[in-house]
Formats: sequence, C-alpha cells, structure tokens
Amino acid sequence: MNINDTENLITNGTFDSNLDDWNPTTTIPSMGMPIWNYGSAVLADGGSISQTVTIAGGGTYLLSYAMKIVSSYESMGSITVTSAPSGALLFKSTATGNQSSISLTVTETTDTQITIMFNCSGGEVDVDNVSLVMADKVFVVGGDFSDPTLPGWIQTGNSAGTMPSVVGGQLSLTSGTSVYQDIVIEDAFQLELTCTLSIPDGAAGTFSVTSRPTYSSSASTTLYSSNSALSGQPLFFFLPESETVIRLTFSCTSGEVDVDNVVMDYASSTIITEVQMGGHEPWISPGTSGVVEFNVQFNTPGSGDYIQFTAPTDTTLVDASIPGLEKNSDYTFDAPSGILTLKASGLISWGTVELTLAVSSSATPNATLGDGTAQYFAGSGISVGDIADITVISATVTITEQSVAHEKVDGGTYTDAPWIFPGMSGDVTFSVAADSTDGAGSYLLFTAPTYTDTSGSTPATENYSNITNATLDGLTAGVDYSFSDNRLTLLQDITWSKHLLTLTLAVDSNMPRFGTLDNGKVQYVRSDGQAMGTPANITVIAASGNAWDNVKSVKACCIGMMSDDGSACIPAATLFVNKTDDYDGHSIRVFVGFTFNLYSTDMGWTTDYFDGPTEDDLFNALTLTGLSGQTPISVSGVFAQTSYSNYAKEYYRSTASAPDSVSTSGFGVSTYLNYSCPIYYDYLNPNIPEGITNVYIELNAQLSNGKLFYYLSNGETPACLAVNFVAQKKYQYSSTPGNSNYIIINNENANGTSLYYHDNGETRKTGTVHQLNIYRVKIDATPENSKYVFVFSKGIDVTLQNLSDNQNAVFVHGVGKSMQAQWYNYGEFFQIASEQSPENSVYIADNGFIGYTSAHEASGWVTSGQIEGEGGGLTINAGELGFAGLSVDYESVTSDVWFTANNSSNSDGSSRLKLIDNFGNHIYMNPQFGADDESLSFSLVINDK
Repeated sequence: MNINDTENLITNGTFDSNLDDWNPTTTIPSMGMPIWNYGSAVLADGGSISQTVTIAGGGTYLLSYAMKIVSSYESMGSITVTSAPSGALLFKSTATGNQSSISLTVTETTDTQITIMFNCSGGEVDVDNVSLVMADKVFVVGGDFSDPTLPGWIQTGNSAGTMPSVVGGQLSLTSGTSVYQDIVIEDAFQLELTCTLSIPDGAAGTFSVTSRPTYSSSASTTLYSSNSALSGQPLFFFLPESETVIRLTFSCTSGEVDVDNVVMDYASSTIITEVQMGGHEPWISPGTSGVVEFNVQFNTPGSGDYIQFTAPTDTTLVDASIPGLEKNSDYTFDAPSGILTLKASGLISWGTVELTLAVSSSATPNATLGDGTAQYFAGSGISVGDIADITVISATVTITEQSVAHEKVDGGTYTDAPWIFPGMSGDVTFSVAADSTDGAGSYLLFTAPTYTDTSGSTPATENYSNITNATLDGLTAGVDYSFSDNRLTLLQDITWSKHLLTLTLAVDSNMPRFGTLDNGKVQYVRSDGQAMGTPANITVIAASGNAWDNVKSVKACCIGMMSDDGSACIPAATLFVNKTDDYDGHSIRVFVGFTFNLYSTDMGWTTDYFDGPTEDDLFNALTLTGLSGQTPISVSGVFAQTSYSNYAKEYYRSTASAPDSVSTSGFGVSTYLNYSCPIYYDYLNPNIPEGITNVYIELNAQLSNGKLFYYLSNGETPACLAVNFVAQKKYQYSSTPGNSNYIIINNENANGTSLYYHDNGETRKTGTVHQLNIYRVKIDATPENSKYVFVFSKGIDVTLQNLSDNQNAVFVHGVGKSMQAQWYNYGEFFQIASEQSPENSVYIADNGFIGYTSAHEASGWVTSGQIEGEGGGLTINAGELGFAGLSVDYESVTSDVWFTANNSSNSDGSSRLKLIDNFGNHIYMNPQFGADDESLSFSLVINDK
C-alpha cells in the first residue's frame, strides 16, 4: 500500500505541507505547541495533534503510522483512535519507534467519523506517514515499492553508508542492508503472506517473520525464516497467544537481493480443508476402505501440534498419514482417539494429510456421510481455526461386461463373451453404473486380457491382445474425455449410466483359435488415483461370427445325383441340352455333402458354442468346376445355377453302386444345387459337349481375416460327378407301335360312330360335313421309354368347355388367317385330354355334349351346329392326347369369300400345337388344310425343332 494514494482518508499524512489539516494543541504552554520539521510533526511534552475524517458508517479500516522517540529521556508517546458519535475507543497504544499498521473495525454502523490523536507525555516524539484507508485486507505499507521514499519500512544501511533503494519498482538490497516493518494484529486470525524474493546465484539473503507481545518487548518468536527465493507462494501464520506485533524483515548478506509485491491479509479461518475428488466428495463403496485427503494450511507447526478426527456415521477411522514423513518417527496416529500428533519440528507447512476411512457394508448406497470433523490444535492444546467437516459418499461403482448373443446352427442363440477372431480387432462393451455424477479427473484403467497356454507341461502366458481405443457413447473425445495409455479420463462431469463404454481390442494373429482371454480388468479410479470398487473382468474368445473361421479342413466330400428313391448318391448324371426361349432348359439337381474338421472340436468345445457353416453358408461358397486335361469344355460355361425346377429330376444312366455316405463324425452339412446347361442344341451350330465331363466341387469361403478357405474336390478327399450331355431327342411320325423315338398317331373316321355333328339350322345354312376324324397321339410306350410323358403346350384361340363327367376340353375356333371369313369350307379341332391327367383315361359318354361349331362374317360369330358323343361315346386312353378334326361347308350371304390352306403357323406362332416331353424336347403338330372350293382334307404333320 502506498500512503500517498488518493484513497487515503487522512489529509497531509506525510506532513509535506506543514501541519495543514491537523489540529495541534498543548497542555504545557511552556513546552510549546507541536511544530513542523521538514516532513514530520514534532510533539513536545504535553503536545498533541489530531485529525477527524468522515466514514460511511461502520466497516473495517487500515491505520498505518510512524511514532518515533527523539530523546530517550522520559519520552513517552501514545495514539488514540475513537469513533463518533458513539465515542467508542477503537485503538490505543503507547508503542513508539516503529512504523505500525493495524486493522480497525467500527462496529457501530451509526458512527460516521473517526478521530486519530497523537500525544506526547515526556521528552519528544515525532509523527509521520499516517494513513487510514478502507480495509482491503492489505496490511503491509509500501509493499509494492512504488514510492522511492519507502514509507512504512525502517531501513538499515551498510558500513559504507549505502541504503536500501527502489530500482525499477522493486526494493533493491545490497550486501549489509536491510528493511523491516512492524504490523499490529488485534485478532488471533490466521494470516496469509505472499512476496517475491529474488536471490541470484552468488547472492545471499534472508526473509524472516517474527512475533512479539509489544513493540518494546525484547523477546520474540520466529514464525518463519528462509534464505531461499520466493515467487509468490502463500505462507500462513498464527500469532502465538498474547502476541500482537508481527515484524517482517528482509536482509542481504552478499551480492544483491530484490524484493517486491509484499502483501499480507487475513487467511481463511479454515485451516483444514477436505479435498474434493472429481468435483464431489470422496466416494467410498460400502464394505471397503478409502482415503480422504485434507489440505492443512499452517506454517511452522511445532512438535506436539495435533489434528483430531472424528469419523462420520457408518465409517471407522483406520489410519492417517502425512506424505513425505515417516510414521512413528515424524508423527503418530492413534485410531481409537483419532489423534494425529506431529513429532517433528521445523516444518515449513503441514501440506497434505491422508485419512483412511472404512465404510460399513450396511451403509446406504449413495448416502452422504457428512458428520465427521477435523480440528487443529497447537501444542498447548489450544484449538486453531474452524472445525472442518469430513464428508464421504457411500457410492458404488459397478462395471459390467456386456454379453453377446451368438446364433447357433440349429436355431436360437447362445449368450457368451464377445468373439474376436485372431488377427482382428473387435469391440467389448461395458455398462458403468455409479450412484452419483462423476467429475473431471476420475478415470477408468484398462488391462488387456491375456491367454494362458496349458498345452505344454508348464502353462505359459503371453500377451495376446492389446487395447487400441476406448469411447463413451454420446460424448466427444478430447472434450468430454480423453484416452491414452490404457486410461480413459473424464474431462467433464458425467453420469456414467447414460453412456455405454466401448473398448476396442486387437487380438494377436498368433492367438490359438477359440482360446479364451479372460484375465483383463477394468478398474474405476478416483481423481486422486485411488482405486474404487471391484474391478470388472474383460473376457473375450478368439472366435468370430463367421462360421468358416471354425473350419480346419474337409474330412469328406460327396457330389452326385440322388437316386429316384433318394436312397443313394449316384456319381453320374445325364443332362439334356435343350434350352429354348421359353424355359431355362433341362436341369439337374446336384447333391453335395461335406464333413468338416473343426478347430473347436479339437479344443473340446461343443458345436453349441462354435458351429461350422450352415447349408446356406455352404450353398453360397460352392461352385462347379472342371480340370484342365480332363474336361473337354469349360464347366463354368456349361453349368449355370437356376431356379427353374420343372425338369429338375435325377436322371442317370449308371448302375454304379453308391459311394460311402458322408461321415457323421466331426461336423457334417449337405445341400442341393440346381444347375442347368446354358448351351443348347442348334442344328445350325451343334455345340454340345462330346462324351462325359467330370465336374468337381470348388469351395471358396471368406474368412474374417480376409483370407480364403479353399477346397477342390480332387484333392486329398476326391469327389466328382460324371455328367453325360445328351442332345435334343428327335421324334418321327409312325403308325406302328414298338419302335422307340416315334410318335404314334392313330387316325379313325368318327362321323356317326363315336362323335356326331348336329346341324342346328341357324341363320347361315350349313353344308356337307366332309370330314369328322379322331386323332389319338402318344409316345411309343415301350419299357425303355416308359419315362417319356408329353404335355400339351399351345393351341389356337383356346376356350375351355365343360365335358360330361366334369372333364376339361379345349374348344378351338378357326384356322383362318388374320380374322378373315372362310365360308365354303371350315375346319375345327379340339383337345380332349389334358396334361393335368396324362395317366387317366377320358370317357365321353353317349350324347355327351362337347362343343359348338361356328362361322364368322363381318357381323360376328354364328353358331351353325354342335358336336356330341354318339354310338357308345368316346374314350381317350391314358398317355394319349385326343383331337377331333371337322370340315363343314357353309353358305354365306356375303360376296368375295375365299379359303386358303393353312399348312403352318402364323407369324405370331399361333395355329399350331406344341408338345413337350419331360426331357424338354419340343414337337410341333401343325393341322394342314389342303382344300379348294369342292373338297377339304384335314391331317396332322409332326415337326421337331
């Protein structure tokens, strides 16, 4: 504080302007009135000076003054400070000879004036440097050294006459010089002092703090002394009982010492402070012990000083310690009494005290246990400072690794630890449940799990995993938390239960598959570094959700066609090459069976834990392939997987015995694959394979590590399918049964025998019925061809009619071209049997109605007659397709009527019938009308593709 600052309530306190603003008086006129002597007031015996200042009413003020004895002979001075209008005595002292500072408290808020009076009652007393300011807890006068006259400081020069000086705004002390200042303290409060003391290399100096009962007392107590540099760190002091004067002394013994920013104020009355952990009271889980840390701000504690602790409810005192000191040598602790006693002396400060508390297992979780206390006592047994509270929270922290549901081949799920394949990284998630919001500084410490190899005579443990990252869901790394060195540290207050913890682990590629890494740990640690709660285990299994990772090798493989009854796997098949625009062509159904050796089986695991591939997995990994030198064509160009299954039947021309069935040991799986031939017979370019092609299974399965599990069925466990490719079957017309590869067509006249045409006398006159024939069409049914079955594919303008006995028939209108009328002669035919019942006979009873005939002219269709059963009816035998052919003369009222023979299909493919056998062969049946105006002949012509 600089007393020349404008905040000084005293006017002319440095007496630079004579005795202006002061009221001088004397009670002994013969000794003379107080006089001015070049910057100070001189008081003779009986003389006094006073000044009254106005204040706001109440408050605390800092008074500083110098009252020096000029001659020792019976000299005595005094200072009196009173407040008005109450007349309260704020301060009175007879101490002289020093610069003094004192805090004054005006307790009467109605007092608006302070009067300061200096008095001499013998000899001579000089008064100078008087200051009164509103108290801002600054006691040191001139501590910023902004005034080169060094007000408030008593100076001592060296033998050469060099005095302390102000250089560059700080006090400069050369060798042999010193300054000191006395400060009067009324109340026994703790004091805090800071300053900057620079002692360069080669220089030496001392800063000391002493206390005395009065100015004139020769006995003093050293509170602090140091010859080390200070850089503004706080120092704390308590004056011994009955001592009211503090002296601050700076001295230099060699070189040069600089001093600056000397500030002293009242410190907090709380000497002992409980340290918060992460922004909250320390957490200790019920049933465990934990450390509560205290800051103890007390300089120069003496031997015999002690702190007494009382435990909060539901806790027990276990131990107390002072870091850096040795128990029983430097201090002692008695748990029953809770007293920590200092035995060492000469300490600068207590610093930190650690109290260990045990929380009862019956304590309520998340309860605040806050009725403990800590009290400091000086060696004399006098309590110093306020009583500090001891508060802990009986918080619980529970860390739980989250299990993962893994799918099983036979359905359902298996819940287990996370799986991470060797050589890969994966995530392990945890829930962290805490009773209270946690604060910055607390952290989670991770230890990577390892694997113990027990295959040898001596179990060996290696580090098979390492931690690469840890995250908190919903929070931002670097803002809310940080992760490094296997430690996730909070940077903000969070609520653990709201954020899922994810730990990323990398498992070494040398880790044995399906081994368990099960000794990792996650430990919650308070911000003071104290572990809390039970650490959670980190367990992972060196597996993955990819079923192929579990396959060690192929033990057995089977590829072939299934026999008709499904009892055998035949390694030979016949594939007909008959692709058309309408169908995917003929296809074969390949049966594939595998038995795998599994890694997990070798390690004693059950298949409920780690299954091999499913049928779907196998299906997606398989392809058919051929071998160079053994296959005349590229199998990849021959086979194409298809979903078309109309002709997916197991046709084979081999009586070879079935190979051994797939082994049931290890892990077995089988599947069907439907393949067709994308090439087909073309009489212009017959590109059919010649001979038998050997087809192998090729398996390419993706592993988790990016590599392939590869298998070809001509390796250690060979298996292949011999496929005989057969071109399209050609059919010819024949009227003689018993000759294979022929269509048998029986043609018989039916007019008036089994079918009857009835002229119904409609508007248009009907003429002569020239032809009414029945055609029965079937494949030669000799034993070697008994599997051949025809189906009807396409007709002309099909209309379904209802036959007797509820059988279906097809009534076909017209064979004319482009909807033009044909009146002189008209042909019709219809199908009697259908592909839905190729093995059942169709009987048309006598008088059974079949359908109408009709004609067409510009006005539309006109019904002219009908066809019915006659003479005992008609039977179409099993395996036959029945057709009726009809030719009728019509008259027409229109002119320009013409008829043209229809010998083949129209451009759109209509006007013909198509038959398809069960091998995919196609036969077209074209009705031909070779007629003129006088006659009509109707016949069926067979054309293969």
